[in-house]
Amino acid sequence: MTEPFRFSNGQLAYSVQDLIGVCQQSPDEGLAYLKRGDFENWLAYIGEGELSKKAQEVRRASLSDEDKLKKFLTSLQSPKAKKSTPTQTQPTTKTVIESTPTPETVNPVLQLLQTIKSLLTGSK
Repeated sequence: MTEPFRFSNGQLAYSVQDLIGVCQQSPDEGLAYLKRGDFENWLAYIGEGELSKKAQEVRRASLSDEDKLKKFLTSLQSPKAKKSTPTQTQPTTKTVIESTPTPETVNPVLQLLQTIKSLLTGSK
């Protein structure tokens, strides 16, 4: 499991979409992380190499600080970025019902014992 990006105000970003939201709420802090290259490193860490490169390009661009943050956030919101960004979704009711565990799947030891029993007795 990858580590979230931790902001000094305690907020966490688990995905690119989370990062956008926190930066919009705390633009000064977002800009500081952008200027230090922290976002580049985290984006590379979570497997978003292209977005990491875009962050680096924006950081090095001859733009005002405000424009750098705007351009960075815009690059994260591009259709390609949205497509490749993992999102954390809540399971649907159907998914929850279908994945309701049985006692055998809840306890791996019980499952192992039942497998051994079936092997010894020749039953399934």
